Amino acid sequence: MGGDGSPVTVSTFGWFSPLLCAARRISGLEALEEGVLVRQIERRGKVCLWVVDDAPCGLGGQAVRRWFAPDSLGRMLVTTRSQEYGAQAHGVDLSVLPPDEAYQLLTSRRAPPTEPEREQAGLLAEDLGRHALDVTGAALVSFGAAEPYRSFRAEL
Repeated sequence: MGGDGSPVTVSTFGWFSPLLCAARRISGLEALEEGVLVRQIERRGKVCLWVVDDAPCGLGGQAVRRWFAPDSLGRMLVTTRSQEYGAQAHGVDLSVLPPDEAYQLLTSRRAPPTEPEREQAGLLAEDLGRHALDVTGAALVSFGAAEPYRSFRAEL
């Protein structure tokens, strides 16, 4: 849990995912404290990507460090909307995209087949504030629907 009681998501990719699924019985920091994930990283001896997604505001320095990759083989990526963690890591500001780039990113996996759906895609990019992470997420989520952009906007 974050400092404000909200959940913090720890994600892993590639070879590490099966371990995380097996370790779901041990939640978040408990898994780190148990050393389950650390031992698996060490045993594999390969670099891995350690992602903390949507870290909440208000975590103190020690609370933030508890979410760092548990081994020197872990390369870390933290996403957050907070500006307060600059002392702990180098930040990359992902400002809003220009309208045409947001549209292109949103439709990169599936081109809208009709003019009304193209219009809905543009409106959806605006609804999401043209933030790259949000637009990317919407592109992934809306990929399977018959009218993905209209459907996604209706659910917002």
